[in-house]
Amino acid sequence: MRIYVKLLLMSILIFTGCSKQEGCTDIIACNYNNDAEIDDGTCEYPEINYNCANECISDSDNDGLCDEDDNTSGCTDENACNYNSTFTLNEDLTSCIYPDGYCDECSGETDGTGVILDNDDDDDGLCNEDEYLIFSLCEGNFQADNSSLWYFDNNYNVLEPENNPIGDTGQSMLVDNNKLYVVMNGSGLIHVFNLNPNGIQLDRTINLDFSGPRYMEIYNGNAFITEWNTNQIRVFDLDNDQTISTIEVNGMPEQIFMHENYFYISINMNSDWTASERLLKLNPDTYEIEMEYTTAPNPSDLVVIENKLFVSSTYYDTNWNTYHAMTKIDLSNGETIIYNDESGINYSGDIFNIEGSLYRATNYGVINLDLNTLSAIPGTEIGNFDDVYSVEFMDSQFYFGRTDYAAPDYIDVLDTNGSLIKSMVVGAIPGSFAIWNKN
Repeated sequence: MRIYVKLLLMSILIFTGCSKQEGCTDIIACNYNNDAEIDDGTCEYPEINYNCANECISDSDNDGLCDEDDNTSGCTDENACNYNSTFTLNEDLTSCIYPDGYCDECSGETDGTGVILDNDDDDDGLCNEDEYLIFSLCEGNFQADNSSLWYFDNNYNVLEPENNPIGDTGQSMLVDNNKLYVVMNGSGLIHVFNLNPNGIQLDRTINLDFSGPRYMEIYNGNAFITEWNTNQIRVFDLDNDQTISTIEVNGMPEQIFMHENYFYISINMNSDWTASERLLKLNPDTYEIEMEYTTAPNPSDLVVIENKLFVSSTYYDTNWNTYHAMTKIDLSNGETIIYNDESGINYSGDIFNIEGSLYRATNYGVINLDLNTLSAIPGTEIGNFDDVYSVEFMDSQFYFGRTDYAAPDYIDVLDTNGSLIKSMVVGAIPGSFAIWNKN
C-alpha cells in the first residue's frame, strides 16, 4: 500500500511539471502574461514613443504628437501652395503661401515643397497663356527682293527680324508648334524661324528651286506645299528637308485647307493660265485625290462652317472686267451652289469663319455673307478704308493690311464693332498674317 501511494504521488508531480503555462513573458510587452512560465514568442510591443494604448508616452503640449516627433511644423491649409499633407505635422498657418497675382498659380506639390508659379515672365500684366506674337508678311514689289517680315506683341510693339528684307514676293505663312514657315513665291524658298517668348531667329531656309510655292499645311511631320510653276503639290519631310512625293494636279494649286483628315485644295488656274473651276479632296495618307468639285472660276480661299465648304472667287473676262463669286459645297453629299455677286462690292479673296458666321474681305474692310444665299448682308460692314489689300481675323480682332504698293504701308487693327485699336507702320504690301501663342 505504501508503495502504491508513493507511485501515485510521483505521477502527480511528473504530470504537474509537464503542464507549465506558455505565453509572453516579457514584462514590457503589451500582452505580458504574468502566469506564463514559458515564452512562446507572441509578445507584442507598442510603436516607438507610444504606450500599449497607442498614446504618446510624452506629449508636453498635448497636441497629439509625441514630443519625439514634435520637431517639425508647416502649412496644413490645402488651399496654400506649400500645403503639406504629412499627418505628423504641427499646424503652422503662418508659413502658408498663397497666389497673390492675377497670373499666379500653385506648382501642385503636397509635401510642403510647393511654390508659387508667376506665369507672367515679362511682368507686363498679361499671363503667359494670353501672350502672343502676331506676324505680318509684307509681299513686297514683284522681283524687287523687298519682301519683309514684321511681328507685334500684345502691346502692339512693332518688331522685325535682323534678316529683313527676306526675298522676292512673300506669299504666305504658317505657324506650327514653335516654328514659323514663311513661303516666298518669287524666290522659291521657305524660311523657317524658331519662335520663343523673346522673339524669332532664322533656323534655316528650304530651297524649292523656283517652284512657285504658294501655301502649305503640315500633316504628320510632312509639309504639303501648293506650287504654281510645277502644277503640283509637293510632300516634303521637314525632319530631313527632302521631297518624298509629288502629286500632279493639272493646274495651279492655291489654298490648302485641312478638314476631318482630308485636304481641300483650290485649283486657281489651269496649266495654260486660264481660269480653273476645280477643287480637290486629297487623302494625305495615300496621296490620292478622292474627289473633285466644280466651283466658280478662279477658286481661292476656303473655310468650313457646319460641314459646308465655302470657296471665294475673283475672276475676269477677256476685257479684264472683274467679277466676284462664292461657291458652297455640302461635304455630306457633294451638292454645290454657285453665287455670282452683282452688288458692285469690290471683294478680295480672304474669307473667315467667325463664330459660325461667314465674312469676306473687301477693299474697304469686311462684310458678313448670308450662309444660304451667299449674298452680302447690308449693315454688317466693318471698316471704312479704300486701300485694303489683305485681312485676317485673330484673337477676336481684325487685322487689315493697307497699301499704296510702296513702303511704308500700314496695318490697322479693329475690334468686331469696327473701332480702331491700333495702327502700325510696316513694309510694302502687307499680304498675310499669322499668330503664335507663347504658351
